[in-house]
Amino acid sequence: MSVTGEFQRYLEALLDRMDNLDETTGEGASQSCLNRLREELKASRPGPTTAISESARGVLEALEKHNLAGGEANPCTCPAHLGHETGASARDLGEISRIILGRTA
Repeated sequence: MSVTGEFQRYLEALLDRMDNLDETTGEGASQSCLNRLREELKASRPGPTTAISESARGVLEALEKHNLAGGEANPCTCPAHLGHETGASARDLGEISRIILGRTA
């Protein structure tokens, strides 16, 4: 499978995992953070007129903003509420996004 296909597969798998998270993952800020992350990732899905690099950039920015791809530290609590497998899936998606964007660090 191509990098583009893997990117789309990982993005959809992460969104599916997030849609199936237990609603008791948190209240207030943490649940709000998860909802924002989910919406940002959905908005970054590739479309018929969206270049895959544009989609990867949007995904990586969302993951970094929510402390899931090695970005600047901020008060987002998403990583603590995603669970191990979903957090690992988010990190993998971040790595694929970096590959698409030609970033190795």
